[in-house]
Formats: sequence, C-alpha cells, structure tokens
Amino acid sequence: MRRSTDAPGCPSSAAAPAGTDAVAQLDVRQAVDEALAAVGLDGDAAGGSRAPGQLARFVATLLRENDRLGLTTIRDPREAVQRHVAEPLAGWRAIAATLPDGPIAEVGSGGGAPGLPIAIVAAEREVTLIEARTRRADYLRDLVDDLGLRNVRVVEERGEAFAADGDEGRERYACAMGRALAKLPVALEIL
Repeated sequence: MRRSTDAPGCPSSAAAPAGTDAVAQLDVRQAVDEALAAVGLDGDAAGGSRAPGQLARFVATLLRENDRLGLTTIRDPREAVQRHVAEPLAGWRAIAATLPDGPIAEVGSGGGAPGLPIAIVAAEREVTLIEARTRRADYLRDLVDDLGLRNVRVVEERGEAFAADGDEGRERYACAMGRALAKLPVALEIL
C-alpha cells in the first residue's frame, strides 16, 4: 500500500499519476466535505480538522486497493463517498447519542465501512474491526496505521467466534454493527 501525504490528511498528488487520478483525489476530498455538511457533521462535529482528509484518504485507498482485494462493487469516487462515508456517518449520527459509553465493534469489516468513518469522527470511542479474511485484515491494519487511528484495532477472526469469546465477546461492547454481513436473522445472531 502506498503511503504518502502532502498536506495533513490529503492524498499526495505525487502518489498518483498525473491526470485523472489526481483529479479523482481532489474530487474525493470535495465529495467528503459535501457529505459531511449534508449529514450535519462538519467542523468539530466531524472529529476535528483532520477528519475530512482522513476520510478522503480512506476512500482513495479503498478504491485503489479494490481490484486486488474485492472490497466494493463501487468504482466511482463520489458514489464511494456516499456509500462508504455519508451513509455510515448518517447512521452513526442517528444512534450515537442513544448509546452508552464504551467501545464499538464492526463485524465483517471488509473495506472498513462503517467502522473506519465512525472511528474517525468519534475518536473518543474505541473501535474494533473484526475481519476473518487475512488479506482484508492486513489491508485494514495498514490503513489504520496510515490514517494514524489510535482508537482502532483489527481482529482477524470470524464474527461468530469473536462474539462467543467470554473475555472479549459481545458483552464488552456498547454497540456492534455490520454491513452486508449476512441475511438479517444470521447477522442478528452474530451481532
């Protein structure tokens, strides 16, 4: 995974080939700014001044690594921002005030949404990303490191096994979530 930044939280224009990739990176940042405003999470409500850049880097990395790892069917940067940033953050905003204090878990993290966008804007919360596939778990670890997220850890394990662990399982978490995890009855058993 390439790691390079020019400005804090912004993908480096030098990291992308001249032309459309650089334009796409600028488009991602603009789309992130628009998405945050649309869901009412701009400024401090969005996790501070670093959040928009971190969210843009998340989407840029997701799209760049997608062909290798099969993380999403979405290829368009603006649609990726909508589906992987705006929608998870709108959902988070709707439930955050009702949750007790404590860590949150995302089961079947795959590409990192909704867990990473939430971890970026809710930096006070510990977020555990649970992913069974080694290559995706490695991608998530690299991305967490690249984004400088100290409140996130990645666990490489099946959700069912993680939930059943007495010391680490579901009772420890204030909230567990999943997206495209399984059919609803199965997902509810895991979560």
